[in-house]
Amino acid sequence: MFEILLFVILGCFLGTLTGLVPGIHTNTLAAIIVGLAPVLSKFDPLSIAALLMSMGVVHTFLDFIPSILLGIPEGESALSVLPGHSLLMEGRGIEAIRLTAFGSLSALLITLILFLPALLVISAVYPFIQGNILWILSAVVVLSILSERRVFMATVIFLISGVFGYFTLNGVEGLIFPALSGMFGISTMLISLKSMASPPEQENCRTKLKRGVIASSLLGAIAGILVGILPGIGAAQATFVVQNVRNTGREDFLVSVSGVNTANIIFTLVVMHTVGKMRSGLVIAIKDIFPEIALGDIFVLLGVILFSGIVAYFLQVKIGEFAAMHLGKISSSSYRKLTGGVILLVIILVFMMTGFRGLIILLLGTIIGLFPPKIGVRRAQCMGFFMIPVLLFYSNL
Repeated sequence: MFEILLFVILGCFLGTLTGLVPGIHTNTLAAIIVGLAPVLSKFDPLSIAALLMSMGVVHTFLDFIPSILLGIPEGESALSVLPGHSLLMEGRGIEAIRLTAFGSLSALLITLILFLPALLVISAVYPFIQGNILWILSAVVVLSILSERRVFMATVIFLISGVFGYFTLNGVEGLIFPALSGMFGISTMLISLKSMASPPEQENCRTKLKRGVIASSLLGAIAGILVGILPGIGAAQATFVVQNVRNTGREDFLVSVSGVNTANIIFTLVVMHTVGKMRSGLVIAIKDIFPEIALGDIFVLLGVILFSGIVAYFLQVKIGEFAAMHLGKISSSSYRKLTGGVILLVIILVFMMTGFRGLIILLLGTIIGLFPPKIGVRRAQCMGFFMIPVLLFYSNL
């Protein structure tokens, strides 16, 4: 148990690193750890699995800090950039950080409670869900577009981003980062630069949770469960579902969307144990290192998840509060320089990771991301980037 605890602490550190540094993902480190398996063979495989799981949990908390404060998204937190940034510009950046921390932790607790019932029902309902996924996703897309005031323009944005996603995702997974950074990150920062506004000093008052926050937490947990159950559905698509199922205020949305990937961490274990499917890079890495995972080992990993989630909650709140307070104290000119520096950092990261091809994707994504605010359409329609390729796949086209 002492060895497991040491590996969990290391996992918390690595998850903090991947969460705060744009472009570094847990799947990358997981692949490296699998590659080091011969070196790590002297340790208990359960300890390595605990390291991977704690790293994944902490990452799902901490990655909202660069999304909200700097506008640099990953697939899991892309849509959080918009309400998070708007709260930041109102002096409520600390509140946005706390809301996402609460959403992640509450979704984690809800999913832990549902773990045992899920073991009993998943194997029974999985074939039905798998056979009807095309119709489920189609209904979500139609309802989303019909909820817009400008239905035609929403359809155009959805289709354009979908075509963009089809060609971008065609066998090159690494191009997700430049595409999302363009559509949701740089486009938002360019609009911010044009307005010449800088974040005001951030309020550090007590965050009041509204009545609907529990429903929002539950919705985030359910969306995370869907990621684990539905084949071909990732956190980005589940986020799109959350955006349209309960179209409420920014605060409720941040609570919902923050819980999606945290809940998914747990349900990937459920799906692996019940139907033998691996729904995340972390679970694939765990199976590579620890092929025979008994139910008792899974319960140990659930304890690791709970411990890591509590640690991650306090890390996110403290680091996020510190960063937001200092961000709110800089001048307008300094903020413009910071924003320009962040844009330059994203461009450098994209070039280092994906070369000139990635820069072209970044430019196209930025152009697409600039249109929705101009024509009165929610930028969530840019999630056609993921949805259309998935719909085409399941319609055998």
